[in-house]
Amino acid sequence: HVAAEVWQTFETALARWLAFPLAGPLGLELRVQAYRTPKLDRMRFAQSLATSAGLTRLFKEYCVAARWAAAFTLRSCERFVEIMQALERDRAKLAERFHGGREFGQLVNIQLGLSDPHHDGRAVARLRFSSSLTLYFKPRRHATETRFTELCGWLGARSIDAPSPLITLDAINHLWMAEVKWSPCATFDELTRYARRAGHLLSIAHLLGASDLHDANVIASGDSPVAIDVETLLQPDFYFTQVGNASSRAFSLCEGSVLRTCLLPAWHKWQDDTVADVGCLGSIIGAASTGHYQRSPKADPMTTQ
Repeated sequence: HVAAEVWQTFETALARWLAFPLAGPLGLELRVQAYRTPKLDRMRFAQSLATSAGLTRLFKEYCVAARWAAAFTLRSCERFVEIMQALERDRAKLAERFHGGREFGQLVNIQLGLSDPHHDGRAVARLRFSSSLTLYFKPRRHATETRFTELCGWLGARSIDAPSPLITLDAINHLWMAEVKWSPCATFDELTRYARRAGHLLSIAHLLGASDLHDANVIASGDSPVAIDVETLLQPDFYFTQVGNASSRAFSLCEGSVLRTCLLPAWHKWQDDTVADVGCLGSIIGAASTGHYQRSPKADPMTTQ
Protein backbone atom coordinates (compact mmCIF):
# COMPACT_ATOMS: atom_id res chain seq x y z
CA HIS A 1 0.00 0.00 0.00
CA VAL A 2 1.32 3.45 -0.99
CA ALA A 3 0.15 6.51 0.95
CA ALA A 4 -1.75 9.20 -0.93
CA GLU A 5 0.97 11.74 -0.10
CA VAL A 6 3.56 9.56 -1.82
CA TRP A 7 1.46 9.27 -4.97
CA GLN A 8 0.95 13.04 -4.94
CA THR A 9 4.70 13.58 -4.67
CA PHE A 10 5.29 11.29 -7.63
CA GLU A 11 2.63 13.04 -9.73
CA THR A 12 4.08 16.45 -8.89
CA ALA A 13 7.57 15.31 -9.84
CA LEU A 14 6.29 13.81 -13.09
CA ALA A 15 4.54 17.06 -14.01
CA ARG A 16 7.75 18.98 -13.32
CA TRP A 17 9.81 16.63 -15.48
CA LEU A 18 7.33 16.92 -18.36
CA ALA A 19 7.03 20.70 -18.17
CA PHE A 20 10.41 21.68 -19.57
CA PRO A 21 10.51 19.41 -22.67
CA LEU A 22 6.90 20.30 -23.53
CA ALA A 23 7.47 24.04 -23.08
CA GLY A 24 8.48 24.42 -26.74
CA PRO A 25 5.34 22.90 -28.29
CA LEU A 26 3.10 24.63 -25.74
CA GLY A 27 4.74 27.99 -26.38
CA LEU A 28 4.36 27.59 -30.13
CA GLU A 29 0.72 26.58 -29.79
CA LEU A 30 0.08 29.58 -27.53
CA ARG A 31 1.47 31.93 -30.17
CA VAL A 32 -0.62 30.25 -32.87
CA GLN A 33 -3.80 30.52 -30.83
CA ALA A 34 -3.02 34.12 -29.82
CA TYR A 35 -2.67 35.02 -33.51
CA ARG A 36 -6.04 33.44 -34.26
CA THR A 37 -7.68 34.90 -31.14
CA PRO A 38 -5.97 38.22 -30.30
CA LYS A 39 -7.62 38.55 -26.87
CA LEU A 40 -6.67 35.04 -25.75
CA ASP A 41 -4.76 35.09 -22.44
CA ARG A 42 -2.63 32.37 -20.87
CA MET A 43 -5.28 31.31 -18.38
CA ARG A 44 -7.90 30.73 -21.06
CA PHE A 45 -5.32 28.91 -23.15
CA ALA A 46 -4.44 26.60 -20.23
CA GLN A 47 -8.11 25.96 -19.52
CA SER A 48 -8.69 24.99 -23.15
CA LEU A 49 -6.00 22.30 -22.83
CA ALA A 50 -7.16 20.98 -19.45
CA THR A 51 -9.75 18.72 -21.10
CA SER A 52 -9.56 15.43 -22.97
CA ALA A 53 -10.57 17.15 -26.18
CA GLY A 54 -7.97 19.89 -25.70
CA LEU A 55 -5.12 17.47 -25.04
CA THR A 56 -6.20 15.24 -27.93
CA ARG A 57 -6.12 18.21 -30.29
CA LEU A 58 -2.73 19.33 -28.99
CA PHE A 59 -1.09 15.91 -29.24
CA LYS A 60 -2.48 15.27 -32.71
CA GLU A 61 -0.83 18.50 -33.83
CA TYR A 62 2.44 17.76 -32.02
CA CYS A 63 2.60 13.99 -32.38
CA VAL A 64 6.34 13.67 -31.68
CA ALA A 65 5.95 15.50 -28.36
CA ALA A 66 2.94 13.30 -27.56
CA ARG A 67 4.87 10.12 -28.24
CA TRP A 68 7.79 11.32 -26.12
CA ALA A 69 5.50 12.37 -23.23
CA ALA A 70 3.69 9.03 -23.28
CA ALA A 71 6.93 7.03 -23.35
CA PHE A 72 8.48 9.14 -20.59
CA THR A 73 5.39 8.85 -18.38
CA LEU A 74 5.26 5.09 -18.83
CA ARG A 75 8.98 4.74 -18.07
CA SER A 76 8.69 6.97 -14.99
CA CYS A 77 5.79 4.89 -13.66
CA GLU A 78 7.82 1.74 -14.21
CA ARG A 79 10.77 3.21 -12.32
CA PHE A 80 8.51 4.25 -9.44
CA VAL A 81 7.05 0.74 -9.26
CA GLU A 82 10.58 -0.71 -9.27
CA ILE A 83 11.44 1.30 -6.15
CA MET A 84 8.24 0.20 -4.39
CA GLN A 85 8.88 -3.44 -5.27
CA ALA A 86 12.50 -3.24 -4.10
CA LEU A 87 11.32 -1.69 -0.83
CA GLU A 88 8.91 -4.53 -0.11
CA ARG A 89 11.39 -7.19 -1.19
CA ASP A 90 14.20 -5.79 0.97
CA ARG A 91 12.13 -4.62 3.95
CA ALA A 92 13.39 -7.27 6.40
CA LYS A 93 17.03 -6.66 5.44
CA LEU A 94 16.54 -2.90 5.64
CA ALA A 95 15.12 -3.17 9.15
CA GLU A 96 18.07 -5.29 10.24
CA ARG A 97 20.70 -3.09 8.63
CA PHE A 98 19.37 0.41 9.30
CA HIS A 99 16.86 0.18 12.18
CA GLY A 100 18.17 -2.36 14.67
CA GLY A 101 15.88 -5.10 13.40
CA ARG A 102 12.76 -3.06 14.24
CA GLU A 103 9.96 -2.23 11.81
CA PHE A 104 10.52 1.26 10.39
CA GLY A 105 6.97 2.04 9.37
CA GLN A 106 5.12 3.22 6.31
CA LEU A 107 6.65 5.27 3.52
CA VAL A 108 5.43 8.85 4.01
CA ASN A 109 7.55 10.83 1.54
CA ILE A 110 9.67 10.20 -1.53
CA GLN A 111 11.89 12.53 -3.55
CA LEU A 112 12.70 11.33 -7.04
CA GLY A 113 15.25 12.32 -9.67
CA LEU A 114 18.04 13.26 -7.24
CA SER A 115 20.81 12.37 -9.69
CA ASP A 116 21.52 12.31 -13.37
CA PRO A 117 19.42 9.59 -15.03
CA HIS A 118 21.21 6.36 -15.91
CA HIS A 119 20.17 2.96 -17.22
CA ASP A 120 17.01 3.97 -19.08
CA GLY A 121 15.95 6.86 -16.88
CA ARG A 122 16.74 5.47 -13.44
CA ALA A 123 17.89 7.95 -10.79
CA VAL A 124 18.54 8.23 -7.06
CA ALA A 125 15.52 8.59 -4.74
CA ARG A 126 15.18 9.67 -1.10
CA LEU A 127 12.62 7.81 1.03
CA ARG A 128 11.38 8.89 4.47
CA PHE A 129 9.34 6.59 6.70
CA SER A 130 6.95 7.14 9.59
CA SER A 131 9.68 6.13 12.07
CA SER A 132 11.77 9.11 10.79
CA LEU A 133 14.22 6.70 9.13
CA THR A 134 15.48 8.15 5.86
CA LEU A 135 17.13 6.04 3.17
CA TYR A 136 18.49 6.66 -0.30
CA PHE A 137 17.80 4.28 -3.15
CA LYS A 138 20.47 4.03 -5.85
CA PRO A 139 19.13 2.15 -8.87
CA ARG A 140 22.11 0.01 -9.77
CA ARG A 141 24.74 -2.08 -8.07
CA HIS A 142 27.42 0.03 -6.43
CA ALA A 143 30.20 -2.42 -5.70
CA THR A 144 32.63 0.51 -5.81
CA GLU A 145 30.89 2.29 -2.93
CA THR A 146 30.58 -0.95 -0.97
CA ARG A 147 34.29 -1.67 -1.31
CA PHE A 148 35.19 1.95 -0.48
CA THR A 149 33.04 1.74 2.66
CA GLU A 150 34.77 -1.48 3.66
CA LEU A 151 38.17 0.16 3.09
CA CYS A 152 37.27 3.11 5.34
CA GLY A 153 36.06 0.69 8.01
CA TRP A 154 39.23 -1.39 7.70
CA LEU A 155 41.42 1.69 8.07
CA GLY A 156 39.36 3.02 10.97
CA ALA A 157 39.69 -0.28 12.84
CA ARG A 158 43.46 0.16 12.75
CA SER A 159 43.42 3.51 14.57
CA ILE A 160 43.87 5.53 11.42
CA ASP A 161 41.84 8.72 11.10
CA ALA A 162 39.97 7.41 8.10
CA PRO A 163 36.81 9.23 6.99
CA SER A 164 33.63 7.77 8.41
CA PRO A 165 32.17 5.01 6.21
CA LEU A 166 28.68 4.96 4.81
CA ILE A 167 26.06 2.52 6.05
CA THR A 168 24.83 0.69 2.96
CA LEU A 169 22.98 -2.41 1.84
CA ASP A 170 24.05 -3.77 -1.53
CA ALA A 171 21.15 -5.64 -3.15
CA ILE A 172 21.03 -7.55 -6.43
CA ASN A 173 20.76 -4.59 -8.79
CA HIS A 174 20.49 -1.57 -6.50
CA LEU A 175 21.94 -0.04 -3.34
CA TRP A 176 20.32 1.32 -0.18
CA MET A 177 22.19 4.02 1.73
CA ALA A 178 21.55 5.60 5.11
CA GLU A 179 21.10 9.35 5.15
CA VAL A 180 24.18 11.32 6.17
CA LYS A 181 23.18 14.50 7.98
CA TRP A 182 25.31 17.60 7.90
CA SER A 183 26.46 18.84 11.30
CA PRO A 184 29.20 21.35 12.22
CA CYS A 185 32.19 20.76 14.44
CA ALA A 186 31.37 21.86 17.99
CA THR A 187 34.92 22.04 19.39
CA PHE A 188 38.43 22.76 18.21
CA ASP A 189 39.35 19.10 18.78
CA GLU A 190 36.54 18.01 16.45
CA LEU A 191 37.71 20.50 13.85
CA THR A 192 41.26 19.12 14.15
CA ARG A 193 39.99 15.57 13.64
CA TYR A 194 37.95 16.76 10.66
CA ALA A 195 41.05 18.27 9.06
CA ARG A 196 43.05 15.07 9.56
CA ARG A 197 40.25 12.93 8.14
CA ALA A 198 39.85 15.28 5.21
CA GLY A 199 43.55 14.80 4.51
CA HIS A 200 43.14 11.01 4.70
CA LEU A 201 40.15 11.20 2.34
CA LEU A 202 42.24 13.24 -0.08
CA SER A 203 45.06 10.68 0.06
CA ILE A 204 42.72 7.71 -0.42
CA ALA A 205 40.88 9.43 -3.26
CA HIS A 206 44.12 10.28 -5.06
CA LEU A 207 45.52 6.78 -4.56
CA LEU A 208 42.37 5.23 -6.00
CA GLY A 209 42.19 7.60 -8.96
CA ALA A 210 39.00 9.35 -7.85
CA SER A 211 37.47 12.43 -9.41
CA ASP A 212 34.22 14.39 -9.08
CA LEU A 213 34.30 14.59 -5.26
CA HIS A 214 32.87 18.09 -5.31
CA ASP A 215 30.69 19.56 -2.57
CA ALA A 216 27.56 17.73 -3.73
CA ASN A 217 29.22 14.35 -3.21
CA VAL A 218 30.84 14.89 0.21
CA ILE A 219 29.00 15.87 3.40
CA ALA A 220 30.59 17.27 6.55
CA SER A 221 29.11 15.15 9.34
CA GLY A 222 30.56 16.31 12.63
CA ASP A 223 34.27 15.55 12.82
CA SER A 224 34.45 13.66 9.52
CA PRO A 225 33.82 14.28 5.83
CA VAL A 226 31.68 11.50 4.35
CA ALA A 227 31.85 10.71 0.64
CA ILE A 228 28.34 9.76 -0.44
CA ASP A 229 29.08 9.15 -4.13
CA VAL A 230 32.35 7.51 -5.17
CA GLU A 231 31.34 6.00 -8.48
CA THR A 232 34.27 7.78 -10.16
CA LEU A 233 37.02 5.75 -8.48
CA LEU A 234 39.75 4.14 -10.60
CA GLN A 235 39.40 6.58 -13.46
CA PRO A 236 41.87 6.11 -16.35
CA ASP A 237 44.51 8.77 -16.99
CA PHE A 238 44.62 9.93 -20.61
CA TYR A 239 46.81 12.97 -20.03
CA PHE A 240 50.44 13.18 -21.12
CA THR A 241 52.89 15.78 -19.86
CA GLN A 242 55.37 15.54 -22.73
CA VAL A 243 53.12 16.72 -25.55
CA GLY A 244 51.37 19.96 -26.47
CA ASN A 245 52.07 23.53 -25.45
CA ALA A 246 52.80 24.85 -21.99
CA SER A 247 49.13 25.25 -21.10
CA SER A 248 48.36 21.66 -22.11
CA ARG A 249 51.28 20.33 -20.11
CA ALA A 250 50.27 22.38 -17.06
CA PHE A 251 46.72 21.07 -17.33
CA SER A 252 48.00 17.50 -17.59
CA LEU A 253 50.16 17.94 -14.51
CA CYS A 254 47.16 19.24 -12.55
CA GLU A 255 45.02 16.36 -13.75
CA GLY A 256 47.63 13.92 -12.51
CA SER A 257 47.74 15.51 -9.07
CA VAL A 258 45.42 15.63 -6.05
CA LEU A 259 43.57 18.50 -7.75
CA ARG A 260 41.84 15.94 -9.93
CA THR A 261 39.83 14.67 -6.95
CA CYS A 262 37.90 18.00 -6.81
CA LEU A 263 38.33 18.03 -3.02
CA LEU A 264 40.75 20.97 -2.94
CA PRO A 265 39.85 24.57 -3.80
CA ALA A 266 39.74 25.00 -7.57
CA TRP A 267 38.72 28.20 -9.30
CA HIS A 268 36.86 27.74 -12.56
CA LYS A 269 35.84 30.32 -15.15
CA TRP A 270 32.58 29.62 -16.96
CA GLN A 271 31.56 30.65 -20.45
CA ASP A 272 29.67 33.67 -19.10
CA ASP A 273 32.91 34.87 -17.43
CA THR A 274 31.67 34.12 -13.91
CA VAL A 275 34.22 32.56 -11.59
CA ALA A 276 33.52 30.08 -8.81
CA ASP A 277 35.35 27.80 -6.44
CA VAL A 278 34.08 24.32 -7.38
CA GLY A 279 36.38 22.50 -4.94
CA CYS A 280 34.67 20.59 -2.15
CA LEU A 281 36.76 21.78 0.80
CA GLY A 282 36.98 25.29 -0.60
CA SER A 283 33.45 26.17 0.48
CA ILE A 284 34.95 27.70 3.64
CA ILE A 285 35.65 30.84 1.61
CA GLY A 286 32.58 30.46 -0.59
CA ALA A 287 32.07 31.10 -4.26
CA ALA A 288 33.08 34.32 -5.94
CA SER A 289 30.00 34.17 -8.13
CA THR A 290 26.95 32.07 -8.80
CA GLY A 291 28.97 29.57 -10.88
CA HIS A 292 27.89 26.06 -11.76
CA TYR A 293 27.60 24.64 -8.26
CA GLN A 294 25.32 26.18 -5.68
CA ARG A 295 27.15 26.92 -2.46
CA SER A 296 25.94 24.85 0.47
CA PRO A 297 27.27 23.93 3.94
CA LYS A 298 27.85 20.32 2.96
CA ALA A 299 31.62 20.12 3.10
CA ASP A 300 32.35 23.10 5.33
CA PRO A 301 32.97 21.94 8.92
CA MET A 302 32.78 25.46 10.37
CA THR A 303 29.51 26.66 8.86
CA THR A 304 26.91 27.41 11.53
CA GLN A 305 23.97 28.31 9.30
